[in-house]
This record gives sequence, structure tokens and C-alpha cells, in this order.
Amino acid sequence: MRCLLIPLVGLLPVVVAAQTFTGGPEAPRVVELYTSEGCSSCPPADRWLASLRETPELFRTLYPLGFHVDYWDHLGWPDRFARAAFSARQRRYRARGALSAVYTPGVLVNGREWRDWRAGQAPPDASGEPGLLHLRLTEDGSNPDETITV
Repeated sequence: MRCLLIPLVGLLPVVVAAQTFTGGPEAPRVVELYTSEGCSSCPPADRWLASLRETPELFRTLYPLGFHVDYWDHLGWPDRFARAAFSARQRRYRARGALSAVYTPGVLVNGREWRDWRAGQAPPDASGEPGLLHLRLTEDGSNPDETITV
């Protein structure tokens, strides 16, 4: 869990075991930030994601996640929180056409690329989408595949 939520310092206490979140009847918004300590453009995105801790919907209908990717590591900018599984997750989104390219910082909302975070906007509402969410996060990043039903 530490590796997933590092950009969200202060949102959750250090988690020792897996966490499961189950949403209610309202449509959830799952926000995924793909980031890296080696990315010079990522600090503004990390701050934007961390700002979501002030949102009243946090962990009710808004679920922000930070995934540190490892593809910058070979350039000499190792990220101590990066996991190959997170890079692979982002590449799967690209392969499915949900993401125009694999890049950092990259943001997806409910599995679709979303760039308006740069303007400081809140993640879009999920109106018109199903209202079911079951999200399981593990400390070591195992099972990084979607256990998200949105």
C-alpha cells in the first residue's frame, strides 16, 4: 500500500495489511496517477493528487491512487517506490486504447485518460456510469490488476 499511496502522504496511515474499499450506490471516481521520482514534470501532478485529500467524497465516491512506474529507472533516475507491475498496468491501458501513450505524469479517471488535472480541475463526475466499486489494494503491489468494477 505504501507504494501505491506515497503521493497521498497524510491521506492514510501506514498500512500494514491489504485494504478493501467498497463503494455505495453512487458512481465512484477512481483516479490513477502514473508518476515517478525521476520525472521532472511529476511534482505538480503529485501535489494535485495529494490535494484531493481535502475532498469530502474521499474514499466514499473518490478513490485516488498513485502508481510509481519503473521505466525511468534505467536512465539513472531510480524511484524507490517504483514497481514493474505498475508500468505494466499503464501499458495495458495503452494497449486497450484507454491511454494515448505511456508517459508520466499520466492520469486516468475510471480507466480513461484525463488531462484536465493540469488546469487544477477536480476529477469529472461519474454520472451515467454504474455505481459499483470493489477495490482491493495490497502492500506489496501484488494483484495490481483491476479488482475495480466501475
